[in-house]
Amino acid sequence: MALVFQVDPRQVLYSQCCVKPFFKDGKTVEDTITGLVNGTLSPEDIPLMRVCILPDGTMHSLDNRRLYAFREAIYRGSTFRTVTVEMSNNLNSLRWKMKNSSSENWSQVVVKYDCRPYHN
Repeated sequence: MALVFQVDPRQVLYSQCCVKPFFKDGKTVEDTITGLVNGTLSPEDIPLMRVCILPDGTMHSLDNRRLYAFREAIYRGSTFRTVTVEMSNNLNSLRWKMKNSSSENWSQVVVKYDCRPYHN
């Protein structure tokens, strides 16, 4: 059974430099943010975000669009401050994301349609 716990999304770092504006199911990230802010959605309506905790204690998301939506909703005035996340030990996936989409500051992400990983 996976370990789940509450975390402030503002304390979770991204694992990519950019995210696309749509989720895989076609819903927009912006509509999700709006729903979280106006209360038509709650964090419980969104699949759990998976996070990896590195040996230095930093926490990185494997689900960057969800992290962006949660963080933006908080910044825009939503009432929640924590979300339930699932601990992931999939460090290979995290390393791949970070290597192929490098960022100088993992606390920021850019939303763009042509978000493609960098190939170093």
